[in-house]
Amino acid sequence: MQYGEKTTISIGESESDPIFTITDLLPHLAQEQMTKKLNNAIEGEALNLLIGSIPYGDEETKVAEKVKLNILNLLNMKYGITEVDFMSSEIEIVPAFKDKKYEVLLVTGERYFADYKNIDVPSNVKVVPFLKNFINVLKKTDLIVSRAGASTIAEVTAIGLPSILVPSPYVTNNHQLKNAQELEQAGASLILEEKDFSKEKLIPLIDEVLNDDEKYKKMVQCTKKLGVCDSATRVYNEIKKVVEGR
Repeated sequence: MQYGEKTTISIGESESDPIFTITDLLPHLAQEQMTKKLNNAIEGEALNLLIGSIPYGDEETKVAEKVKLNILNLLNMKYGITEVDFMSSEIEIVPAFKDKKYEVLLVTGERYFADYKNIDVPSNVKVVPFLKNFINVLKKTDLIVSRAGASTIAEVTAIGLPSILVPSPYVTNNHQLKNAQELEQAGASLILEEKDFSKEKLIPLIDEVLNDDEKYKKMVQCTKKLGVCDSATRVYNEIKKVVEGR
């Protein structure tokens, strides 16, 4: 949990306990699954687990994510778990950057910024909720640790910024992992899957990239090769072809 405590969660022993549902165990509806052998068709790490569908409160409750709130409310009542407990791996990393020769900028998002107020933040780490000039900051950055969404991939490759990618496992068809694998195979990125995410795994990877000049230069070159820096011009030309072809 948040400060290293452990709690035992037992689900299924009581008749009133929730039933978990795997929403994508439908091989008869999935063309991609049907092309694979049975032992490869259903990948446990890529399955989407549905743990809630009942919203919290009623129509009068002014909350954006009512289903999420209801799940958190139940976990808190039964086990004392709060949302910040699911972020313990990210929070515990911050003090571990102490005495490193590089500086770290951690962008938490507005929702989670308050969760970092009670931890010891080293002098070489700056924690912010949001960046308005994100692209300008990226241009001055040596390495980024990030999810592997399409926008992120487009930005880092256009700039030539080496990356350590932590693909979100909660996306359709696990497409972020596939994005990250493309960069990894090209020598532009390293992958750290969320199930393995910890300070013990992340910090050595950061050190590996930043402390090896040859490796770093090669990653920069490989990243730039993947970049598309004239996307606006390409889109314009395609639109122009369509318009002129009428």
